[in-house]
Amino acid sequence: MPITALGRIIAVGLMLGGLVVIGVTSATVVSALTDRIRQAASHEPPARPTRRERSE
Repeated sequence: MPITALGRIIAVGLMLGGLVVIGVTSATVVSALTDRIRQAASHEPPARPTRRERSE
């Protein structure tokens, strides 16, 4: 645990930097997954009728 004021300021800066790195990393992963889901949904062929719809 930092004792001096300078040490505490540096510790806070490092903690905030770690939060930023985690936030940017998770945002990048979520963005990539969202893009893939959108692409897959837009290129999906039309749904085939179910057995029940065909018999009616």
